[in-house]
Amino acid sequence: MTTINQAIAEARSIGLTRHQLRYLRAVRDLTADGLPTTHRGVAVLLGVQCGGVYQMLTRLQRDGWVTFRRGQSRTIRLTEHGAWAAGLTAAPSGRRAIGLEDLAGVNFAGA
Repeated sequence: MTTINQAIAEARSIGLTRHQLRYLRAVRDLTADGLPTTHRGVAVLLGVQCGGVYQMLTRLQRDGWVTFRRGQSRTIRLTEHGAWAAGLTAAPSGRRAIGLEDLAGVNFAGA
């Protein structure tokens, strides 16, 4: 069984920080019904400011983990790789599976 520290190390090995993983999991939870979410929805769930959410999601979009269109707050979705990293799907081709599911109960608030 993978420990939380090992899972965090594996997340880092694919280019994710703990904060980025926290945001991916928030988007995953907010889009579980199949509909996109908003920056405000992510901010409320994580207890952070909307401006910080926009900055983080812009970085995650640049790196291919999420997708959204500027000016349209209701278009935030995980990409295939973002869904995989959040622990939703099997690893996309060319990527190895990791044990991020071990992070499901970890509270990253203040991390």
